[in-house]
Amino acid sequence: MIRSGKSAQQALKGLLASDPQAAIRQVAIVDQQGNIAVHTGEKCIEAAGHRQGTHFSVQANLMLKNTVWDAMADAFETSSGSLAERMLAALFAAQSEGGDMRGQQSAALLVVSSQPVSNASAGRLFDLRVDDHPKPLKELQRLLVVAQALQYRKAAVNFLLDKSLGDKKFDLAAQEFNKAMEMMPEVADNPEVMFWYAVTLASVEKVEESLPFFNKVFAANPIWQDLVPRLVRAELLPDKEQVITKVMEQTQH
Repeated sequence: MIRSGKSAQQALKGLLASDPQAAIRQVAIVDQQGNIAVHTGEKCIEAAGHRQGTHFSVQANLMLKNTVWDAMADAFETSSGSLAERMLAALFAAQSEGGDMRGQQSAALLVVSSQPVSNASAGRLFDLRVDDHPKPLKELQRLLVVAQALQYRKAAVNFLLDKSLGDKKFDLAAQEFNKAMEMMPEVADNPEVMFWYAVTLASVEKVEESLPFFNKVFAANPIWQDLVPRLVRAELLPDKEQVITKVMEQTQH
């Protein structure tokens, strides 16, 4: 209905009118104009409720306390950072008020682009799930940090491969890569971010600049050295003996 031009309020009204179990439903819709429509059925399990704000809605049911949705809204409105980080702040605020009366088990976060895309998967900026975990919000927070770092790494690689930028691409790439490293300072936790950046540097003839990064990755986990010759065969690294020798010689001293 939204796709056909209905507003959030019109779409929700149509859904509730055709649903014989509307009393147990809880749903919120925010359309592209920022209009909000929310429904918390009178038979939703207590504590259940919702609160609207500017271009957002929060809702919850089966909560320990009826203060959860207000805490969520306050956290979303007052927190800073990306949309994903503000949504996560709202979830943490809900848990701080007691959260689900049954305890914790799962959490999920989905953020999509506001720009038209060729397919649905390309428009998913973050699509993170924790299906079963004793501390699902903490795990979701960790996954978001990893996902953000990988996005910065991807941006850095894209800059390095963009020939239209000239030498400026190296400074731009370094800026994005440094953002990734700030989010994941311990390369031992995930050496892949640094490894692929080093590979891209070497592939654009910045071999000397790549060596310190290879060094750190190999020191964190020597198995990454075994991947280097395979990348040559896959044409992801230059098939030059001098280059590969320099890379393979990188070990922590």
